[in-house]
Amino acid sequence: NNQAGGGKQPPPAGGGKENKDDGDDGEQPTGEIYNSGIKRSLSYIRRWLDDNGFSGARMWETMRQAIVKTLLAAAPSQVHAYRLCVPESRDTCGFSCFTVLGFDVMLDQQANPSIIEVNELPSFDADSPLDQEVKFGVLRESFSMVSPTVQELRQLKELGSHITPGQKMSSDPKYIKQRQE
Repeated sequence: NNQAGGGKQPPPAGGGKENKDDGDDGEQPTGEIYNSGIKRSLSYIRRWLDDNGFSGARMWETMRQAIVKTLLAAAPSQVHAYRLCVPESRDTCGFSCFTVLGFDVMLDQQANPSIIEVNELPSFDADSPLDQEVKFGVLRESFSMVSPTVQELRQLKELGSHITPGQKMSSDPKYIKQRQE
């Protein structure tokens, strides 16, 4: 009864045409080796949706909104866990770690995404070429985001030398001014 997609189902495991990545989501080239078994790349899913009467862009935006809302809902517990692990007296920059979360998403027959699970400790075991591309890509981009440049390191050291541990996360005007600069 799916009018948008004509009731079409995703191709069987190992089926479908060979796909080349169009660069819209940062994934590596995708072909049969990457899209066999039960796992599919995001670019493959988006392309399949577009080819079968759905909107990959709409699905992506709906999924993005759901993930953002989930992150906002989880933020207080993440901040609390961070504060338990990294006391203010040891946190000279206002941040000392990060978390990689794994989101499991399922699409219904109308290609509406639903988050079914958020993994706080996602597995980075790579048991297929697709797993290796996706998981190593996540790690590579995560480290790229949190790796400060030489200039940023200098700024962090300078900022750290101006802040005493008691100032952090307080309403101290000096701290607020330094964080805004």
